[in-house]
Amino acid sequence: MADINGLGQVLGSMMSALVEARKIADLETAALAEFYKENPLLEGMSLPRVRVPEMTIDMPVILEQQVGGEAGEYHEPKTVTTALAKKIQTLGKDEGVTMNAAFVKSLQTELNTNLISLNTRSTRTKSLVSKEAVARSSEEALTLALKKANIQLTPNQRRVFSQEIRNEALRVGVKKEGMAATVITNIRTADVKERATPDNVARIKLTIKEEGLEWVKGESGSGEIQQTLQPE
Repeated sequence: MADINGLGQVLGSMMSALVEARKIADLETAALAEFYKENPLLEGMSLPRVRVPEMTIDMPVILEQQVGGEAGEYHEPKTVTTALAKKIQTLGKDEGVTMNAAFVKSLQTELNTNLISLNTRSTRTKSLVSKEAVARSSEEALTLALKKANIQLTPNQRRVFSQEIRNEALRVGVKKEGMAATVITNIRTADVKERATPDNVARIKLTIKEEGLEWVKGESGSGEIQQTLQPE
């Protein structure tokens, strides 16, 4: 039934709909700006723009059932360290950088320590696995290994190595992605009216506040032009 979804899907749909409404309103504003610009009588007037700085939704829902989550699983540290060591050696050849045995061993040691820590934390807290956590751990291990082996890279080489190691870690770091527990809800008006009881109905009162973002151009430490999203 299309109207029965996880609570997260219901809330996400509401916020997504608000974002879509803002997009449509901005597209209309952009079209109106062109029209004002071409009309001498309107060109000097302020341009109307619709915004929804805050919106409150109060909606009853039926709680159908709870679906248990499923734990994720990281790959064994040895699998990840072997893949990344192979990747870094290939990169070294491509970039003309000598990756000696001491560096490779240091990289594997640092990475193995980080990955064991991730596995332990995930098991202890029963949290979902994170590809991003593996990627960051891999970048940290690379930085430490380069420093210990006294290998100097140009800014461009460092950027290439960091990005390639991150991509490889994202690819091989997680064996199985977990699934968070969810509550299945029913928002059909007819069902809420007919089946609602104090035991199975809840009210969602959600206040959404709008925060605009804009693209900002800047220069990185290596001189590269970067674009980032920042609050208006």
